[in-house]
Amino acid sequence: MRRKIFILFLLHLLLQVHCLPAQNQTIVLRHAKIHRGDGSKMEEGIIAFKGGKIVYVGPSTDWNTAKDARWYDLQGQHVYPGLIAPSTTLGLREFEQVRASNDFKELGENNANIRSIIAYNTESDVIPTLRSNGIIYAQITPQGGWISGRSSIVKLTGHNWEDAVVLDDHGLHVHWPTDQIRQGWWGAPLPDKPNKHYQEQRDKIIKYFQEANAWCKNAIGVNIKLQALCQLKQNNGLLFIHANRPFEIKDAVTSLAYLQLPMVIVGGKEAWRISDFLKKNNVSVIYIQPQSLPERLDDPVHRSYNIPRLLDSAGVRYCIGVKGFWQVRNLPFQAGQAVASGLPKEKAIQAITGSTAAILGMGDKTGMLKPGLSADLIVSKGDLLDMKSSTITRAYLQGEPVDLTDKQQALYHEYMKRYQLK
Repeated sequence: MRRKIFILFLLHLLLQVHCLPAQNQTIVLRHAKIHRGDGSKMEEGIIAFKGGKIVYVGPSTDWNTAKDARWYDLQGQHVYPGLIAPSTTLGLREFEQVRASNDFKELGENNANIRSIIAYNTESDVIPTLRSNGIIYAQITPQGGWISGRSSIVKLTGHNWEDAVVLDDHGLHVHWPTDQIRQGWWGAPLPDKPNKHYQEQRDKIIKYFQEANAWCKNAIGVNIKLQALCQLKQNNGLLFIHANRPFEIKDAVTSLAYLQLPMVIVGGKEAWRISDFLKKNNVSVIYIQPQSLPERLDDPVHRSYNIPRLLDSAGVRYCIGVKGFWQVRNLPFQAGQAVASGLPKEKAIQAITGSTAAILGMGDKTGMLKPGLSADLIVSKGDLLDMKSSTITRAYLQGEPVDLTDKQQALYHEYMKRYQLK
């Protein structure tokens, strides 16, 4: 009897959690510096949202005060769209040296059937460290093999992956082989050498897509690897090609163009060299890590910092990402590095908000501060892109406040108190 009562109590709690009322009071943030996420900025204005949606962004003189409004005076703080982290293993890894906590890749060359979302751990201690730096969405991406599997987009809240998922299995990830193999290591690099197996490796990828494309037209029996491509097409998904150099990017795009799937290059260290090709084929770029070493030995040391500016000036649609999982909390500062190398600041903000949302297929829902879009926004005391002044004071996800505490903050306050430092 006690067990039945306990189960009924748990069911009652679950119903309460999943049936929480939507935000029904108008929240107004005033005296704010508003960065819209589309490359534009307002030096002083207000932003209002209700029911999880933005209802107004603009000067206070044009706003009709709602009777139920709750006002917050930001006193000149900055408001940005919530940041979006593309191509990350967040929630799939916890401790890099503990094998049991790493569930981000599978064995084998073809893992098209893999769904990263079902391995996503919403209770990871790493997730709060991203939220406290303004990141509230992430693309959870598998690795391993030439075809790694399917990614999903999650919001960085929720108690399980079903709560967190926003776009399920929206992208299939292909790691295109490189025609030049890097030698040595970053401390003592050596000249690249040709990859003798390049043709063989690329042919395996092409063969899979040819077989899967044919199977989708006349499916016989069950084949979960081939079926992955059918589901991707049915869901209007994206094909993510992980490649860096011009030859590899061109080969991948031209070889798989017949699939008629939107393509996104992930990595893109030298995508700027073929900007005309990318624009002609309507291919977007997720540029990974401005704060990194250049791709070639004869490149200037600051080449990686300049690439966002080069892509932007060439008119290529791009966004900025960070490799790994715990490192992703530095996403705004990676964008800041691009600003120091000539990229306009509002364009850098767009590269981690509005452009990312558009490339990942959710630009009609979030990524910018515009009426009708989801109320996903963050508030910072200082410049979001400057690690010395950025301090996130508020965050809202679909109009609801986001918890900004994390393990590092807890330890900081504990030791400050213990040694009576404040």
